[in-house]
Amino acid sequence: MKLRKIGGVAGRMKRRRREKERSADDQVLAVARAKLWTDRAVSARKAGRMADASRCEDKARDWSSRARQIERLRREARPRDG
Repeated sequence: MKLRKIGGVAGRMKRRRREKERSADDQVLAVARAKLWTDRAVSARKAGRMADASRCEDKARDWSSRARQIERLRREARPRDG
């Protein structure tokens, strides 16, 4: 049996839907990672490991930045009514 490639409008719609779902999943992951690294930074600071806390805060900041970037890209990709 030969597989057929979906083309035309239906193919583009499916591709867009997958991209939207992927970006939503990526944003959820980025927010979860930011929370995880923030919690680790707090734990390290309480334990007196200041160098570890600093590294964890840097990672939390990176993941928060990534989440904001994904949100901005999603907003820009949304069609505007007008």
